[in-house]
Amino acid sequence: MTETPPAPNRIWLSLIVGCALALPAGWLLATLAVLPMFLGLFFFLLFGLLIGAIMFRFGRAARPAPRSKLIAVGCMASLVVWAVALVTEYRNFPTDAAKAVRDSFPSRSFVKTDLERIRHETHRHVLKQLKEDYSPGGFVGYLRWAATDGTLKCPRIFGQDTATYQLHQRGVMWIIRVVLSLVMVGFTTITQFIGLAESPKSDDQVDENEQ
Repeated sequence: MTETPPAPNRIWLSLIVGCALALPAGWLLATLAVLPMFLGLFFFLLFGLLIGAIMFRFGRAARPAPRSKLIAVGCMASLVVWAVALVTEYRNFPTDAAKAVRDSFPSRSFVKTDLERIRHETHRHVLKQLKEDYSPGGFVGYLRWAATDGTLKCPRIFGQDTATYQLHQRGVMWIIRVVLSLVMVGFTTITQFIGLAESPKSDDQVDENEQ
């Protein structure tokens, strides 16, 4: 049986598919990552396996492909997953802080306008604190805050004191979790995808091996 010549461009199709899958995967992992006792890291392994397997499927026509290129493509897809998860975690930060403020009034009921005020003022306070205390603020400021403190006092809006919001993992523990999440999603994605470095066997070769 005549072997089909490899189609190297399919590697880039695999990368596009991997990056497309990384968007919803990263969004979901941002929520799962904060599970206690680093349980969320399991899902980085799981999603890495799934994304790597799908990328392998789309890139089969490129076999055999250079291992260096496969590793580079796998790393790029993994970095997208990891970056999306971190950005989503940052974007959820003001909402989570507002929830901590609302929960500081366990016996009070809020109407919609009160909840909107808590959300708006807490959001503004969070961004202001990041900019003032963790320059330049924004996403980079969030990374600095999470890696060094991870605790923030927010005005209760309808009270005189403050409510404290803190990450489930903060400081050194947050850094460890973030680094391990990248290692795990990268390792599992690449181990699934690296199989494209092997030459595909023809049907005749498979039959001979079976005999």
